[in-house]
Amino acid sequence: MNHSAVVALKEKKVGTECITTSEEIQLMEIGRTYEVERPLVRPNPEQPRKIFNEQRLNGTAGSIKKRGVEDPIKVVIRKDPDGTFFLLLIDGERRWRSAEIAGLKTITCLLRSPMTDNEIYLSSAKANCDRESLNPIEEAGVIVEFKRRFGWGQARSAEELGMSQGYASNLLKYLNLCANLRDKLMKGEIDKAVALNLASFPPDKQENLSSLYERFLQQKRNGRKLSPRDIPRVMKGIAKKIEVAPRSSERGKKQATHPDLVVSNLERAIANLYEAIKEADELTDEEITGQKACHIIDLINLTANCHERLGDLAERINTLD
Repeated sequence: MNHSAVVALKEKKVGTECITTSEEIQLMEIGRTYEVERPLVRPNPEQPRKIFNEQRLNGTAGSIKKRGVEDPIKVVIRKDPDGTFFLLLIDGERRWRSAEIAGLKTITCLLRSPMTDNEIYLSSAKANCDRESLNPIEEAGVIVEFKRRFGWGQARSAEELGMSQGYASNLLKYLNLCANLRDKLMKGEIDKAVALNLASFPPDKQENLSSLYERFLQQKRNGRKLSPRDIPRVMKGIAKKIEVAPRSSERGKKQATHPDLVVSNLERAIANLYEAIKEADELTDEEITGQKACHIIDLINLTANCHERLGDLAERINTLD
């Protein structure tokens, strides 16, 4: 950056002028608040929160239209392989998304000190759990991810997230749900207590059990919900009628262990990634220009890193033979 550009940035008054280029990003000062053009800020693809309630996003967007982003989003400076600087979002993605809906061209950012990927993930996970922003599947994913990143067991993870070990244990049970019921739980379309009980049965029987349970509520209780204490009794009664045994009592099978859940999660993630790549490959050239192209390149680079880690895992497994 030439001397005149450096002087121009340093003379900018915080909150009155906007950071508009990658070159200006590298001269931002830690702890200061800036107005930044929104495309210069990128969401963290590894953040624990994957589902954002559309109604809440629109509500926040309405507030932002009237008053702006009152609470600055938190960012750190990162650099692409080609040397382009950008701001990585570490806290405030809901506000960032709502600002886009509201039509804002810029957003208020607070620059934080440099952080590693693991530090960002831990900070984001704690912040989301403190705000109760995550659904049960996302919370369970955090516990699994803590094991992968830090080697923490269930007790340490629960302590870090401010939850009881019993609550953490139940979260991991949700990962036994079949894909459709996991999706419903993430969207809040199924009662948590009902989902927890369904998770104790084989995945290929869960949707049928769920349908029969809902029918029971309609026919016997006029749609009124059962208390969490009564759900296990009713669910077991329904399962017994159709001769479905809980997972723990299936012949020759044992309760799912943490490694079982990790392998199952890996299998689902790879299958989802394969389908997503197929869909991306079908996009036209016009549909992947500009900022979308940059985002796709970021995701491809992340996938390449994942491929390397899978290769390391394969080598490690081969040494065990």
